[in-house]
Amino acid sequence: ALMRNILSDLELEAFEVYENGEKLLLKAQLLKPDLIITDWLMAPVSGLDLVQTVRSGKSGLPKETKIILLTSINTLDKVELAVKQGADHFLVKPFSVGGVAKAIQRVSKQTSPATASAA
Repeated sequence: ALMRNILSDLELEAFEVYENGEKLLLKAQLLKPDLIITDWLMAPVSGLDLVQTVRSGKSGLPKETKIILLTSINTLDKVELAVKQGADHFLVKPFSVGGVAKAIQRVSKQTSPATASAA
């Protein structure tokens, strides 16, 4: 609900919100999001699993789909792992509307996001 409110406040053109990465993967091929914002700690598909699935090409999405990974764990080893697996940005909770806006701007400098998905 929080991410839905933040994305609404940012007035994105279109976005979808899903409870977990598995549901996002089931719908993502139809949506073709330019950006995925995902929480690290989810079940049955974690945010890191989602990053790995997209980057491996097994999701049906372009491997270069932008991904922002959210977490409450702010340790160097977690940041390094997220980056190594292919996350474009790492955002630590609690975050603000401004923090999410900056993260979206940062990862989408080359292209403007038309659609976004969050899990």
